[in-house]
Amino acid sequence: FMINPPQFAAGIALYPHENLTVAFDMQYDMWSEVKPWIQWKSSGGLPGAPYPDIELDDVWWPKLGVEWKDRLGGKYSRMDYAVRAGYSYYESPYPEEQIEVSNSIDNDAHYFSGGLMFGYHPRRRAQYVGLEYFYEYIHLVERDFKDLSRDPAVINSKGHVIYQGLNITLKL
Repeated sequence: FMINPPQFAAGIALYPHENLTVAFDMQYDMWSEVKPWIQWKSSGGLPGAPYPDIELDDVWWPKLGVEWKDRLGGKYSRMDYAVRAGYSYYESPYPEEQIEVSNSIDNDAHYFSGGLMFGYHPRRRAQYVGLEYFYEYIHLVERDFKDLSRDPAVINSKGHVIYQGLNITLKL
């Protein structure tokens, strides 16, 4: 199994306009402190073979996000909205030269995210009803895995992952 690496993060937010927030975070994942391993199981009661040692690289993970948040006017003045967008790039901790022995396909990834939020304040107190939609598209950078003991000997890994969802907030 693999545990999460020690992580350190720092960020800064800028407000160039009263409705606009620009945020930048930098996270450092210490994958060199983690030793991934798999224990192969044998049906004959023999002990399993340990997975080959892999030296993982530490990873810097930059993240950038923007949000525009405002209130509607006129008879809709109790309603607010926000439009959000973000980008980050995560480099695989598996070194390119060790992909053959790692037997793991792990890709660098570009993360693109976005979201919309609508909120309603029914009274002047702390009451609030909010509905948020979020979307994340993860583009996995193409990477080859070579294992001459298999057929096919070269496995090409690429593709994408999509997350989306709704969040409802009620404060009464």
